[in-house]
Amino acid sequence: MCEMETARPGPKRLAGDDGSNLVEYSMLIALIVVVCLAATTAFGNAATSKMDCASDAIVSQVGGVNC
Repeated sequence: MCEMETARPGPKRLAGDDGSNLVEYSMLIALIVVVCLAATTAFGNAATSKMDCASDAIVSQVGGVNC
């Protein structure tokens, strides 16, 4: 028969270590938000440039009025 291993206790926590997890998670979430905003801005500007180019090409072919 197999013997079950007993769970080993994790590392002991320091007395003033209670709020550090909240701070670490808050910083991680803030970093994720900053990266998402930067990516959205970069891709948004690229998409706007492409759409402007496409609309200018259509207007020049059709002979429409530029806004």
